[in-house]
Amino acid sequence: MKLYINNQKDIQRLLDAQGKVVLVRPNQKILLPDFFDKYVTSGHLVHARAPTTGTRNTTNHTKNRQSNSLLERRNKTESNKISPENQPAIPATQNNRQNLQRAEIQRPQIRSQRPNFVRQKKIPTSPNQKDSQNKFKGKSIPNPKDAHIYEQSDNLSGIINISNDIGVGILSYNRQHSLKRLVDSIIKHTNLSKTIIFISDDCSTEPETHEYLKKLSESNRFCIIFNDKNLGIAGNSNRLIQCLQRFKYGIILNDDVEITSSGWEYFYPDAMVASEFKHFIYREKNIYGATIGEPYNIKGINLLKSDNQPQGAVLAYETSAIEKIGFFNEAYGQYGMEHVDWSMKFNDFGLHSTSGFFDVFGSSRYFRLHNEKSSVSDRSEKLQFARNIFKNRELKKYKHSKDSKTDAISVVIPYRSQDRSASVITVIDSIKGQLFPTINIILSEHDHKSTISAASILPSNYLQINAEPEEPFNKSKAFNGGVDIAKDDFLILHDADMLVPNYYASEVYKTLLFNSSCHLGKDVSYYDDNDTNIINREKRVFRPQNFDRYVSYFEGGSLACTKEYYSKIGGFYETYTGYGCEDCDFYSRLIAGGNFINDRRISLYHLNHPRSDKWRKFHDLNVKLETTLKAMSDIARIADAKNLLIRKGYKTI
Repeated sequence: MKLYINNQKDIQRLLDAQGKVVLVRPNQKILLPDFFDKYVTSGHLVHARAPTTGTRNTTNHTKNRQSNSLLERRNKTESNKISPENQPAIPATQNNRQNLQRAEIQRPQIRSQRPNFVRQKKIPTSPNQKDSQNKFKGKSIPNPKDAHIYEQSDNLSGIINISNDIGVGILSYNRQHSLKRLVDSIIKHTNLSKTIIFISDDCSTEPETHEYLKKLSESNRFCIIFNDKNLGIAGNSNRLIQCLQRFKYGIILNDDVEITSSGWEYFYPDAMVASEFKHFIYREKNIYGATIGEPYNIKGINLLKSDNQPQGAVLAYETSAIEKIGFFNEAYGQYGMEHVDWSMKFNDFGLHSTSGFFDVFGSSRYFRLHNEKSSVSDRSEKLQFARNIFKNRELKKYKHSKDSKTDAISVVIPYRSQDRSASVITVIDSIKGQLFPTINIILSEHDHKSTISAASILPSNYLQINAEPEEPFNKSKAFNGGVDIAKDDFLILHDADMLVPNYYASEVYKTLLFNSSCHLGKDVSYYDDNDTNIINREKRVFRPQNFDRYVSYFEGGSLACTKEYYSKIGGFYETYTGYGCEDCDFYSRLIAGGNFINDRRISLYHLNHPRSDKWRKFHDLNVKLETTLKAMSDIARIADAKNLLIRKGYKTI
């Protein structure tokens, strides 16, 4: 045994000789077997008596491209990023999960209820205290010192994702060895707290593939989707396209691809920005008899142009294109030609200035395509069927089928600037980082003019609700307006300054499958102004030296319900104005309406923001209104709110 120390700025996630994870906090001294000398060589640890100056060197992957490229901007803000191999996973489940165990007993056969449900491990970020055991219950504690508040935030960088607006989807069917090679290469070369990875398994028949995917889902680093029926490549690709629509850029990978260098996810998006092309296709020489293509230069970007044999193993695209070209045509069946038809539509619908299939010069630095045996049975017959369909292809925009529809949830965020624009963009990016299939984000701004660019939050939805120039912020109007345009049956009503773990949306969705509404927030830790600025600037979350404030019981922040139930209880009460009490009023009607789950087990984190000068005045008025409403019976109170909502003339609530 030897004494080691972590002299890095971040938690080190190391594997022992048995493959178990050992977490070593910054500056922590720890006694470990000699096996861990390998991590001294790699720079993750040093011997306790060795000098501890500086940090280990990192490889500079910056390429010769425009200064405003996504990769260069990423490098400027991620000088302290955690390398993906060291990202801490969620702590193992402990014997403090009574609520989860009870829920699992009462909720059998989830997949039979929702065929495309995501298997997601339910793990709290900290010991799950019952309210009666929480010594802080009902208190707001400034500058908290209690150790457990900080212990539960030790691994925030590994469980709160802040998206770089790039989503990656992986097609999986049976080839566990190929999939593992791809996933291992992604882990090695990717910051998984920024680039969000989805794997959609098309009802694999090999047990080893299922077991491997189950282990990946438990790591809480990937969003794993299990199909209950085999959809074929087109249908499975459509599921991934739905997942990727909340990002600006999407990349779809076959499982026989391998990532060979860091910066790979930025390579094609950077080329899209510079060339204004919307779609690139990786080509590898001699795979299926293909050549790499002919040189083609546009706006100073060196491309490779081909007129035939596009390889569908790596498809990169700007997600805005889906609005014009649509999804894959699922009529192609199980295998073949679907990617050719889809890629041609970028030319057919005028998104590219010249016809052909395009790769970017230098792509071979980042990708390698292995010539694997297909896992599709009767491949030749299915390919011939697809070719016959292709001969009569129609210039048509297709939708995904009912079978390929993914689970979906809408997140409504009420907003007024008040110096919150940087924080609300961080919050939106953290919602994009949820390990859940399809999320439709709605930013609902109540103000007399727009104070945030709709383009800056695309592809999230933006709604402006008009206010008079001197009218105070009305969060109730913002919520009601946002819910009115929400597409999905399930809703998260989420404050513009709240960060949540990457499994939060999945936990909400599973709860709402069997309940009308829920509150899962256990406590809220508040960052101070300086730490908030660092998070917004560097797009990373960390354990601070001191939280500004800690609240152990709250009735707002992030609530969830079905859209039907939202309408039933009258939505948010718009008579509240300014700051305060509107969420408590809504919370009380959630409970009164029935079938509400108060399962407080997930810690939330609050970004700092200033309050308006008149917040106290409006808060006091709202307290009086809430007192008046509390004197009414639950039935009368819900009826009053419902009547007010009806009079406002909303279309869907």
